[in-house]
Amino acid sequence: HNDVGHYIVYVDGEPVIVDAGVEAYTGKTFSSERYDIWTMQSAYHSLPTINGVMQAPGMEFAAKDASSEEDSEKANISLDIADAYPPEANLKTWRRDLTLVRRQEIQVVDQYALTEAADSIQMSLLTPCIAVASDGKITLGKRQLSNDRSAGAACIHFDADKMTVEIERRDLTDGKSMHYWGEYLSRILFTLVDPGASGEVEVRISKL
Repeated sequence: HNDVGHYIVYVDGEPVIVDAGVEAYTGKTFSSERYDIWTMQSAYHSLPTINGVMQAPGMEFAAKDASSEEDSEKANISLDIADAYPPEANLKTWRRDLTLVRRQEIQVVDQYALTEAADSIQMSLLTPCIAVASDGKITLGKRQLSNDRSAGAACIHFDADKMTVEIERRDLTDGKSMHYWGEYLSRILFTLVDPGASGEVEVRISKL
């Protein structure tokens, strides 16, 4: 999958931000059309899309300058995911810092620099929860999934002056996906109001 820098979040063992996983394998899965499949695309992972440009497949499209540290209070990973995108994304750097503040929240800070100002930068998250947006906050409510499983509950905090938000329902028809997530997943799509050629955005995910 094209998912360099992607993250998932569980609260008390229940999913709130997820990876859709794979649908049932077909000939297309192993063909030149592999990345036409939505579950393989970075736009359906916890990642940015720059001017409509997603991450590209191949060993050369990788992160760099990765580091991590942890102690009893926090765990952090930092990496530059710019090289996971093709040249037409116009990225110089995209530094992603993920910090787990244990028993409290997850902080995701993205700092980016482009060779020219972007017309559009969008950030995606997939959730199995019932998602409701309000000013600067998205409430993720519990939802019954298949096989007596339940999605968790959490709250996403963001700067409403920097980003607008849409919530899209993605109906599932593949038996393998429905086995995990039930009838649908929701994609939370943040759009930066004025992305420019550089900037910083932060999203925090906490318990309700």
